[in-house]
Amino acid sequence: QESRGLGDVYKRQDQGDVITYTIAVENKGNTLLTGITLSDTFVDNTGNSLTLNQGPTFTSSTAGSSQGTLTTGEIATYTATYTIQADAAATGKIRNRVLVTASSPGNTDDVIDISDNGNDNDGNTLNDFTEVLATAEPKIEATKTATITDNGDGYTGQGDTIVYTIIVRNTGGITLSNVALVDVIVDGNNNNLALTSGPSLTSSTPGSSATTLQATGVLTYTATYTVVGADVAAGLMSNRATISADDVTAANNAVTDNSDDGDDLDGNTTDDPTVVKLTYDGKLDVSKTVQMTQADPNKIQLGDTAVYTIVVTNTGNVRITSIDLNDQLSGVNGVSLNLDSPGVKFVSSSGGSASGTLEVGESASYTATFTVNQEAIDQVGFQKTIEATGR
Repeated sequence: QESRGLGDVYKRQDQGDVITYTIAVENKGNTLLTGITLSDTFVDNTGNSLTLNQGPTFTSSTAGSSQGTLTTGEIATYTATYTIQADAAATGKIRNRVLVTASSPGNTDDVIDISDNGNDNDGNTLNDFTEVLATAEPKIEATKTATITDNGDGYTGQGDTIVYTIIVRNTGGITLSNVALVDVIVDGNNNNLALTSGPSLTSSTPGSSATTLQATGVLTYTATYTVVGADVAAGLMSNRATISADDVTAANNAVTDNSDDGDDLDGNTTDDPTVVKLTYDGKLDVSKTVQMTQADPNKIQLGDTAVYTIVVTNTGNVRITSIDLNDQLSGVNGVSLNLDSPGVKFVSSSGGSASGTLEVGESASYTATFTVNQEAIDQVGFQKTIEATGR
């Protein structure tokens, strides 16, 4: 049996490139081989173990044998892939070798071969690693997110503190020096503002610092801004950080990146500013259902009851207080009718708020009952509308 991989790749590949390995296993003996297995040794140039994306996966055989079996002279082909990572690229090479084991009739795992790279002009004619030259590029990436610390009034606005978190990652395979962060914050009218504090470095991965960022390292910064009345009038705050650095090679290559807001569902997947909206948008949504209890299921008559369930939801972006329900119950012909006492009654809220208050996204449930009287019968039926107001 003989196994060989794709020849060495001498053009340097970059991080993010995908290596596709092709492994050919040939039965060079004079008997059937079964139980064929492949064990892959996959390392970077310093011997650190790597993990293939997929494979080795059997793809075909020249005589049509199934996976794990080879007739005399038959060749089976397998493939595997790997996406080059920054830390592996930084070592200069990706090295791969396969141990193939098979069984001849009456034996177990007695036929063994280690793959060759298929290139006998490299000075090694037997069982050498398949090598791919790799190079690490200097890369850097910044992400900025914002959270709001409310001043206690329940509104996003004046007196609140915006806390920005900036994550800077060395996504290349080369140490970066002269790391510098520039932060620009503007209001909705594009007026330049000044942060209340920061950006200040709050943490770094081992070996990195305010000025040095190791390969695959991470720096974390925080900054704050206290909202004033003019900001609310402008409608929003927009903030972006620009990070720059130089690699530590002789070329001293410069890299830079504008921060992204970390939200790829907003239609912009790269380098968009971090925006905090300050516009008050109070909205209430009201739904109503009714459950009838009838002595005769075919008609409504005196003494039947209608139990109304009313759900009010805060669909805006601010807390709403002083919520009031304006209920109108009338006959079909327009004559006003009265609900049973006590009228519309608060039951509960999904977030635990008291009657009359709803946080953003919270719903409150109410109930009301009407017992059918003669006036409703005279009106040939009854109808109910309800309006919710708040501030």
